[in-house]
Amino acid sequence: MAGFNKRVDEIERRLEHHQDQVTKIKDVVQLAQTDLRQFEVHTRKNNIEINGVPEVPKEDLLLLCIKLADALNVDLAKEHIDIVHRITSKNTQKPKPIILNLANRWKKELMIEANKWRKNADPQTKLPPTTTSLGLNDLPESDIYFNDHLAPHQRRLHTGARVLRKKLGGYSVGAAVWFKAQDIYLRRRQDSVPVKIESIKQLEELTNEWKGYFKQ
Repeated sequence: MAGFNKRVDEIERRLEHHQDQVTKIKDVVQLAQTDLRQFEVHTRKNNIEINGVPEVPKEDLLLLCIKLADALNVDLAKEHIDIVHRITSKNTQKPKPIILNLANRWKKELMIEANKWRKNADPQTKLPPTTTSLGLNDLPESDIYFNDHLAPHQRRLHTGARVLRKKLGGYSVGAAVWFKAQDIYLRRRQDSVPVKIESIKQLEELTNEWKGYFKQ
């Protein structure tokens, strides 16, 4: 019997050791995931994602982006651009997004803010600019969208925040979602304090907490 108990104790010690190892591995994986997310955000900090620009053969994306910036009254020259290219998209029915990587964040923020100002200049509509209104008369008519280039985990958070905003009643009650300095913010209504969205779990908690404010 003593030998049996000794063997059980040994097995329990081994199990405890393995559990400690599993915990350490989980910690390492979590740290690696955090580092990867920070890297993904950092490499996109000077990027603008431009959607809706029709694709044409032998297009000059560098010149096109300079024209877009000029239409937004932003001074943009070749030396301000590190690289510009299109990326693949799951939606094959729409033009591939253009990623504009700028040499500094200041120019990026100028273009994003100039586009927001342009849309808000006409209080009767919140319509996005078009190829025609932005001076791209040689391209088919299409709505153009300027956005921050989000990392995959940011995109999931942004989508979840927009879903919650819609449940709250959207812009009609002042609910809003926006992106600032690489962070996503959600406001329940016009006079509410904005909440920085950092995880899916947080969105789930807010959904339960704010159920009483949902519009039917």
